[in-house]
Amino acid sequence: MCEMFSVVIPVAGEGQLLQAAVESAVSPLVSRIVVVADDAAALRAARTCAEVFKQVTVLETPGVGRRGPGAARNLGLAEILGRSDSTWLAFLDADDTYAPGYFEALAPIVSRARAEVAPVVHTRLMSLTEREGQTNITEVHPLRYRFEQGSRFVSLAQEPHIIGTSVAAAVFDCSTLEDTGVRFTEGINWSEDSDFMVRFLLASGAHKVGVCADAHYRYRVQQGGSTTESAWTNPLKYTLPFERFYLPWAHSSASLPEWLQNQLLYEMSIYLQVDRQVLSPAFDIDQSVLDSCSDYFQQVMGCLDSRIIESFALVPLGLDRRQMLLAVSAQVQQLPYYPVTSRQVFRYSKRPWRSLTKFTYFYTVQGCGGRDVPAEVFGHGGQEVAAAEAKWVSHTFFGRELVRERILWFEIEPSFFINGQSLDAQPYSGTPSLPRAAQGVASEQVQSGVREAPGAKVASLKLRLKKQLWRVKKQLTADQVSPAPERLSLASKSIWFYADRSHRAGDNAEAFYRHASQQLPAVRHVFFLSRESPDWSRLEAEGFDLVAAGSSECERLFGEAHTLLLSDISDSGISALLTGLKAHQRLVFVQHGILRRDHWRWLNPRRIDLMITTLPEETEALIGDGSQYTLTGVEVVQTGLPRHDALLELASTEKRRDRVLLAPTWQPHLLAASRQEFAQWIDTWLGSFAQVSGQGSLRGLQPVFFVHPNMESRLGELGIELPCETVFGADLPAALVRSVAVVSDVSSIADEALAVGVPVILRLDADAPAARRLTSLLEHPGVDVVAPGDEVALLDALTRAHEAGRRAPAMEPGARQRLLKALTNTQETRKALE
Repeated sequence: MCEMFSVVIPVAGEGQLLQAAVESAVSPLVSRIVVVADDAAALRAARTCAEVFKQVTVLETPGVGRRGPGAARNLGLAEILGRSDSTWLAFLDADDTYAPGYFEALAPIVSRARAEVAPVVHTRLMSLTEREGQTNITEVHPLRYRFEQGSRFVSLAQEPHIIGTSVAAAVFDCSTLEDTGVRFTEGINWSEDSDFMVRFLLASGAHKVGVCADAHYRYRVQQGGSTTESAWTNPLKYTLPFERFYLPWAHSSASLPEWLQNQLLYEMSIYLQVDRQVLSPAFDIDQSVLDSCSDYFQQVMGCLDSRIIESFALVPLGLDRRQMLLAVSAQVQQLPYYPVTSRQVFRYSKRPWRSLTKFTYFYTVQGCGGRDVPAEVFGHGGQEVAAAEAKWVSHTFFGRELVRERILWFEIEPSFFINGQSLDAQPYSGTPSLPRAAQGVASEQVQSGVREAPGAKVASLKLRLKKQLWRVKKQLTADQVSPAPERLSLASKSIWFYADRSHRAGDNAEAFYRHASQQLPAVRHVFFLSRESPDWSRLEAEGFDLVAAGSSECERLFGEAHTLLLSDISDSGISALLTGLKAHQRLVFVQHGILRRDHWRWLNPRRIDLMITTLPEETEALIGDGSQYTLTGVEVVQTGLPRHDALLELASTEKRRDRVLLAPTWQPHLLAASRQEFAQWIDTWLGSFAQVSGQGSLRGLQPVFFVHPNMESRLGELGIELPCETVFGADLPAALVRSVAVVSDVSSIADEALAVGVPVILRLDADAPAARRLTSLLEHPGVDVVAPGDEVALLDALTRAHEAGRRAPAMEPGARQRLLKALTNTQETRKALE
C-alpha cells in the first residue's frame, strides 16, 4: 500500500510566507493541502495559493474575528478524516517550511508504523534564521537527542524520554485520529501542541512512536523574538496551561506512565527557566498570579514520582532546581532521609589555595519541627566538630520557597548525621544520562526495514562530544565537584590577570592593578584589553603590562595565571576566556558597583572564588541566612571598591561645581533600537534638563552625558552625536567630582556619587518594579526621587543639591589595601609570593 499524506496549514493575517510554505509541501506523496484561513486577509492569501497549486483546498473559519490555530487545525482535520486519499496527516505553520524530500524520507518508516502500532512519527525540528540576506539552518531544539540513533521505532516503556511537543514536526495516522476523536483545544495558544500529543497517545493506547531523522521541519525564527518568548508577558500564560492541560494530564490516572511524567517535567522545567532568567518577564506579572502559578506547579509535582525526577535527563537541570522538584514530589515525606531531599551530602572540589572544603545538602522546612535547619551532628575521629562557616539558602519558585539549601565549610571532611540519618558525602554527578534502547530491540527495528539516517553515527558522536563538553564547562564555571586539583607550578603562581571589560578599562581592575603592581613587584601583573579600545594607548603610555584580547599570548597568560581579578564576568570577551577556567585558578570578582538589587539569578550559577562588597547591608544580603544567594562568608569579603579610593582622592582636590552628570543605566532593548528610537530615548534625558537648566541658581550649569560601556558601540553604529559633553569610562571620575548632582535611574553611578558626597536624583517611577528593588538606595541620605517628565520636581531637587553643596563621603578610603590583604592572607598565596 502506498502511504499518502495530507497537510493542514492554518494561516492568519497577510500570510506573506504562505506560498513558500505551500510550495515546500508539494510532493507526489501529498494528496491534499488544506489551507485554513482565520481572517479576510488570510483568505485572500490562501486563494492566491490555490490558483498556483492544484493540491490546495481553501477553508475559512466561521464567525467574525480570529478563532486561533486550534480551531483552524480542527477544521482542517474534519475536512481530511474519513477520506480514502490519505493515510497520514501533517501540520505546517504558514511561516515555516518542510525541507526538500521531507515526505520521501518519511515514506519508509510510516509504511511499517501500523505493524509496529506507532500512530505518530516525530521529525527533526530545525531553526531557520534570515538576516542580511543570509539563511542559517541549525538544530538547537532541546529534544534533538531523539534522532541521534537514526530513524527507528521507539518503545515508550523502554525510552520514555522520547516525547513530542510540536505537532508540526510530526505526522499522525489518520485512522487512529478518526478512532480516538482527539482534537485541538481551542482558545489557547500555549502548549496546545503538547496537549494534543499527550491526549492522542493516551487515547490511542500507543506503546511505540516513530522517529525519522531524515525529515526536517524548518521553524522560522522571527526577528525581534518569537511568540513563545512574548507569551510570558501575558498573565494567563502562568495559569491557563495548568488549568487546561498540565493538571488534567497529572490527574489522568493514578499511575502516570513514565513518558507522561517526563512530558510534565519538561513543561515544568520551562517555567523554572523563566523564573531563573536574569531579566525575567515574570518581574512585571502581578504577584497574586505568580502565587497561583506556584500553587498549580506544586499540585502537578505532587503527582510525580521522585525516582523519575532524579533520573530526568531531557534537559539539563541545575542541582538546586532538581532538588526543588524533589521537595514537592509525591513521595517526598516517605523518603527515609526526609526532610533531606537527596540521599547524599554534595561535596565540592577543594581549591589548593583554600584550607576549607564546601559541602551542601537540601531539605524541606516542613520537616524541621519549627527550626530553620534540621538537627545536625558532625563528627570526626569520634568527636563532634563544628562547621567553620554555615548558612542556609532559600530557593524559591516565583517568590514561593520550595526547598532550602544548607551550605557548610569544614577543614576536615566530617561524618554527617541529619535528623538522625547518616548521609554520605559524594561529588555531584551532574545531569543523568539518557537511557538507551535494548540492543535486541534495536536490531529488530533495523531488520524491519527502517533505515538509519545518513550520518547518524557521526551525528551521534558529535552530540555525545557536545554533551561531554557541556558537562566539563558546567563543572568549571559553576564550581561543581571535580577531581583533586593539580598543583600549580611556581611560574603560574606569579601571574595575576586583570580585566575590566574587553573594550574598556577605568574600573576596579585598573584601580587595583595600579596599587598591587607597586606593592607586589614579585608578581607579574597583566591587564587584558582590546587593542581597539580607546584606553589602550593611555595605559600603554603609563607602562601597564597589556595583553591584547583575542591573542594567543592572552590565552597563554590567562591559562597560567594564579589569580584573575575581573570587574565584569559577563563581558563577552571575558566570559569566552572563563570557559577555560581551571580548578586551581582563583577567580576574584571585584565588581563594578554596589549590589542594590536582587542579582542572585545572575550570580548563583557562576563560579566566584572571592567577591568584594562595600556596604554592610550588601554583605549581609549575600551571606546572611535565608538569602537567595549561595555565596557565604568564605567567598565574600567587605573591602570596598578600589576605584573609590582614587575617586575620593580626586574629589579632595576638585573645588569646581559646574556640571550636572546625566547617567542613565544600560537598557538592553537599546541594542536593537533604531536610530530614531535611540535619539528619542536620549532626548528624554537631555530634554528634561534643558527645561530647567537656565532657571535660578542653575544658570551656567552644563550637562554631561555618561555613555555606558555597553552603549558605546551602538552609538557609533548609528552615527549619533550628542548635543552636549559626553564622558566614557576613565573620563567619568573627573566629570563626577565637578558635578552639582548626578541624575540617574538605576545606574551604579549613583553609588559613585554618594561615595564622594555628590547628591543623587533618581529619575524613575517610585512604584515601578525597578524602584522597589532599590530600597536601600532610595532610603539613603542625599537621594531624591523624581518621576520622569516632572520638570518642577527636577528643578526643586537640582536647586536643593546646588545650595546644599557636597555632602560627607559615604565610603571609607583604603579599599585597595583591604583587598590586597584579603588576597595575600592565604597559605598558598603567601608561598606564591615568596
